[in-house]
Amino acid sequence: QTEASAPAPAARPALDEEAGRSLARLEALAGELADQRVVLGEQWQRLLGALPVAVGDGDVVEAYCRLLADPDPRVRQQAAFEWCLWESATPAWPPAGGLAPRFKDPRFSFAFARIVTHFVRHDAWIEDSALLRDAARLAGVPGVMVNGRFDFQSPIGNAWALKRAWAQAELIIVDDAGHAADNGGITCELVRATDRFAAMSG
Repeated sequence: QTEASAPAPAARPALDEEAGRSLARLEALAGELADQRVVLGEQWQRLLGALPVAVGDGDVVEAYCRLLADPDPRVRQQAAFEWCLWESATPAWPPAGGLAPRFKDPRFSFAFARIVTHFVRHDAWIEDSALLRDAARLAGVPGVMVNGRFDFQSPIGNAWALKRAWAQAELIIVDDAGHAADNGGITCELVRATDRFAAMSG
C-alpha cells in the first residue's frame, strides 16, 4: 500500500491496489461500512444478527472485539466465523456466498478477525486525514493506483481523493472488479504497471 512518506532520492515509483484503504481516515472507515450496509444488506443483517445483544447502528466492530476476547473459546470461534463470513462476501463483485476457502482453518479465521477488528477499532492508529494532508510529500514520485469499481472495502471515492492530492499518481479503474486482488482485471493492471516501472528503472 502507498503510505504518505518522503520520496526516496531517486523518486522511486509507488504501486497501490488498495488506495482507498491506505487512506485509513476516520470518515473513510465509517463510509465504507455505510456503503456496505446498503449494498450488502443481507450479509450485514447476518453480521448483526449473530451478536448476542442488538446494537442497531451502534459500534459493531467494538461488539465483535468483545466477543473475540471472550473467555469461552466457543464464543470466540463463533464470532470469528461470523466476521469471516462477512469478509468473504465483501471482496468480490457480485458478492460471494459462503465462507471463503482461506477461512476454513479456524486458527487462521480467528487470527484474521482479531487483527482486522483491532485495526479498525483503533482507526489504524492514523490521525484523521493525515495521509491526504501529507500527500504533497509524494511530489515527484510517480505511482499507479488500481481500484475495482465495485470495491466497497476501499471505496473508489477515496482513490479519487488521493489522486487529486498526489499529482503524479495514475488511477486505473477496473470496471468488473471489487476488492479482491486476484480478480483477473486487477491482476493484469498490477502486472502491467509493475512492468512499466521495471522498464523505467532498467
